[in-house]
Amino acid sequence: MTIASMRSAPLACFDSLEHIAECKAPDYPSPEQINDFEMALSFLKQYTGNAGTFNSYRRDLERLLHSCWHITLKTLDSLKRDDIENFIRFCQRPPAAWIGVKKAPRFAIKNGKRISNPEWRPFVATVSKSAFKKGQEPDKKAYFASNTGIRPSAHEAVQNGKISV
Repeated sequence: MTIASMRSAPLACFDSLEHIAECKAPDYPSPEQINDFEMALSFLKQYTGNAGTFNSYRRDLERLLHSCWHITLKTLDSLKRDDIENFIRFCQRPPAAWIGVKKAPRFAIKNGKRISNPEWRPFVATVSKSAFKKGQEPDKKAYFASNTGIRPSAHEAVQNGKISV
């Protein structure tokens, strides 16, 4: 894991469903990472008929790629079971720089060209509508994975101070 990868957020790789056909690998990847990108893109293109499925798979694949490229420094074809379990734990507690407090578009138009939006983050801290109405703001420190499948168990959450008993 590199310190720089913990202090800065990665850029979005995969555009919206409407623009996925024009999607190109980011400028920085190695040839192995480009292979990862192309493999993930090919997978995503199989799910263009259902926007919800496409968006979910895109989110999770992008997080996995960024975790591989910037945190574990591995490629998809080198991942083992332990790496996937570590990735799930990573998603439960991502680096603060990777967490936004607002949902920003993945891509923006600049000088007539679609580019990765530097405001976008792979994870977004949120609060409920009722909490927001009461003046509560999203807080990166309070980020909690929203997918119940990757949330820590109640025991783990208590141990880590996420909930008290």
